[in-house]
Order: sequence, then C-alpha cells, then structure tokens
Amino acid sequence: MRYSFRTALLLLVAPIVSADAQCKCAPGDACWPSDIEWAQLNTTVSGRLIKTVAPAASCYPQEPSYNAEQCALIREEWFKDAFHSGNPVSLHSPSATNNSCNPLYPNGTSVSGDVLARAKGCSLGLYPPYVVNATGVEHVQAAVKFARDRNLRLNIKNTGHSVRSAAYGSLSIWTHYIRKFETHEEWTPQCPANSSDCGKVVPQLAVTIGAGERDDELFQAAAAEGLAVVGGTNPDVGFMGWATGGGHGYMTSEYGQGADNILEALMVIPSGDVIIANAYLNEDVFWAIRGGGGGSYGVIVEATIAAYPMPQASYWMLTMSNKDRNCTSRWYKLMAEMHGFLPAMKEGGFQGYYAVRGPSSASSDDDLSFIGLWFVYDKPNGTAQALAAPLLKLVEAAGDVASFQSTFVDAPTWIEVYNSFPKDLGSPGGGGASTTSRLLSADALTNDTERLAHVLEVLGPRPGGPVGGVSNPSLSGTMTLGSVAVDNALNPVWRDAVVHLTTSVSWDDTLNYAAVEAAI
Repeated sequence: MRYSFRTALLLLVAPIVSADAQCKCAPGDACWPSDIEWAQLNTTVSGRLIKTVAPAASCYPQEPSYNAEQCALIREEWFKDAFHSGNPVSLHSPSATNNSCNPLYPNGTSVSGDVLARAKGCSLGLYPPYVVNATGVEHVQAAVKFARDRNLRLNIKNTGHSVRSAAYGSLSIWTHYIRKFETHEEWTPQCPANSSDCGKVVPQLAVTIGAGERDDELFQAAAAEGLAVVGGTNPDVGFMGWATGGGHGYMTSEYGQGADNILEALMVIPSGDVIIANAYLNEDVFWAIRGGGGGSYGVIVEATIAAYPMPQASYWMLTMSNKDRNCTSRWYKLMAEMHGFLPAMKEGGFQGYYAVRGPSSASSDDDLSFIGLWFVYDKPNGTAQALAAPLLKLVEAAGDVASFQSTFVDAPTWIEVYNSFPKDLGSPGGGGASTTSRLLSADALTNDTERLAHVLEVLGPRPGGPVGGVSNPSLSGTMTLGSVAVDNALNPVWRDAVVHLTTSVSWDDTLNYAAVEAAI
C-alpha cells in the first residue's frame, strides 16, 4: 500500500514542475493575511493564536519589549532545556535561526559570544511570526486549513530540540500542551469494517499519548502502571518527533527503535482532514511516518505506542583516561581494539552509549578520556560481568596506556536505574555546531583495526585542546540499534549496524564563516 502513496506524491509533483513555481506567501507579500484574517483565526482557535516576538527581545534597547530585569532572567535560563521547550518559538540550537536575537550581557555581548550583538539588534529572523498554541485536534485542523487556504508555510514545534522546529514566515503549530496518557492492557488497531485481517490481530500492551508528551513524563507515567516504553536519553525531548525520525534510546536495541514502536496515529494531513494511520488504515502514511519524519506528512495529534512489562536492569560503566598526552596513537589503537568487542557484546544483549572526550582548552590539565554505559535487561545477575569480561581484559592489559575504573550495578527495575541518572543532560543555547555520523557494521569494527584506529584519531579529540577557534572534537557511539527488520521508512542500514558513530564540534559567534570552514 505504501507504493500508492509514493505514486500520489509523484503525480502531485509532476504538474508543479511543469507549471510556474509558486513560492509560499511570506510577511510583506501582498498575499500575506491581514490583521482581520489573523483575528478570525484567533477566534476559531479560541484565543490560542500568539503573535510572537524573538525569545530574547527584552535584552535589546531598540525593541519595544526591552526590560533589563526580564533580560537577566532569560539570560539565566537560556542554557536550560526547560526555557526553550516552554517557549512557543525558541530552539535549543539558536544557531539554526542565525542567532538573530540571543540574550545579551550588560556590555552588549551575546551569550553566544558575539561582541557586536547589541549593535546588530534583534530580529525575528527565522522564528515563526504566528503560533497556534494547540491543545486539541480542532486547533491543529484550523491551523492547517488556514495555512492551506492562504498558501502559508506550516511549521510544527513541541520542545524545539529539532532545528526543523522553526521556519521563516510560517504559521507554527505548538503541540507542547496536547497531553494524554492512556494505558491499554489489550489494545487492537482500528480497522475497516470489511477487513478480515483485523480479526487475526493479537491484543497487546500499549499506551496512547498526546503530541506534547516528553520522554521523562512517559517513562514515569508508564512506570506508575508497572510498564516501560521506549524513549530517548534526554528527558526533555518530545516523543513524537524523536520516534517519527527513527528514535534511539536506552531500550531500543531490546524493543526496537522509536519508529518501530508506533502502532497507530491520529493525525491531520495537509488537506486538513483527520485520519487514523495504522497497519490497516492509510497504510502508506503509516509506513512513511515511522522513520520518515512525522511532520513531513501531517501533524500527529496522538499516537498509540507499544508498552512492555517493566524489566529488571543491570548496567556496566567504564571510564578511562589516557596516560601519555604525547602519544595519542596508542590511545586510539586501544579505542579501535575495544570497538572490535562491541558486535559480540551487542549480540549478547548489551546496549548503550559511549563517548571519547578531550581537553576543552590548551591550558587544561585534562587528557583524552572515555566513558561507556551499557545495559542488559531481564538477564540473570552476573550477565553484564560475563559480557564485559573480554573487553575488560583488554583494558586491564593496557595499563601502560590508560587508567580505568569499572562499575557494575544490578537493579530490580529499569526505572530505578533511569531515575538515578542526572536529568539535565542537554546543553542548549550555544553558538554554532557541526555534526556528522556513520552507521558502522560488525565488519567495519572488526576487519581492519589499524584503519579504524586511524579514522578515530582523525575524527576524535586532540590532547592539546581546541584548534582554529572551534571546540575539541568529540566522538560518541550509539549502540542501541534494533536489529529486527520492520517494514517502515527507517533507513534499512540501521538494522545491520552495530554502532552509530558521531563526531561533532562547536564554536561561538565570534568566529566568522570562513574561519569555521577552515577549522572543520
């Protein structure tokens, strides 16, 4: 059925490319809605239309909303997830909006390092000028139809962790307050009246959630019912955007990616119609939203996702530090050799994350370091130790290269392990950043250790600290990939990969584009 959806897309595109291209209506265009039209929309959505200002406009003397006390409060909260999630337009990565209105220090320098920020002034920039603070499907429908009828760009935001949560000249739908959590002990999908396949469906544990739910809220609500659901590692991330983009987290190697766990969605499609998408209704849309990005095909208002009995959990934490700052080749050879053990660890049930870090400045006493955290679920006590033993033996034998500390913990439930971790894991509000990643198979990790060591050394942090004005690169590995094939839009390479390896750098606003290009 998904092929009919693809065919429909091609048919829609064909007349567009053969006719004159029509841009979306933008502020200042003759087609832009009048104040009366915006007021009518506000009435339709019961007063939930917000005419926006940039998040830190109160810091700029040129702005009508200038307020030094308010600016100080924003400056204090800018580097916290809660501020950006709770603001109708703000993003956790303001560089995605060209840092058009970041908070200022009293001397006029922005918190992201631009010494000319006050003189440049504040502009709305890429932030949407209007937002519908939706709390139900009727508000979403009204916004979609308004944008459709007036050829407006449409945007969707929940928490703003995704840089796609803002768009210039758009009408934005803020789903943050669409809340719902309902458990089902024997859930079955909605089906066409004449479907014979539906009668064969085995009822399953599930929960139905609203578009505004965040990971931590879901984990806690599910745990209160003795259940577990998949979610990301940042407690503040919204589930819907995370899952429809693929979604990896603490338990996704065990239970499947976020996309795999979506069983059904209630959504508003671009026509303004409300549909149910599942394995029996609108199957093409259902296939596409699971891994293809939910916001690409409509606005998901609520979704039903798989739930599981709360598992027992054990974890292993390994921390390491390089002993010889003048010789990084031995360190990265050890890192490459460690990667060679990961396929067997994953096969045995281990899943988790690791990172390689370096000094944040040239004067820092810190050296290259490694931290890894791996979990197993519903396994006998001692399983984690057995799975870790080969890699730990390698690390112990490399005592002249690195010092290390190893810790094993068994807990009655996963939620107890999760709640023992710090919740403030984000680092929002900074300057620019660049990230790239690759999905690595077992062959890539085991066939050529020397080559892998070279790649890690080129991509990874340096013992001497940052170079060229950008941060020391960081390396991180995600070993939470669900290997069971599911027929959805998620990149199929994900199923055969052992590690999703990411490298990233960041910089403040004092660095011009040419310098950034040269440095990265």
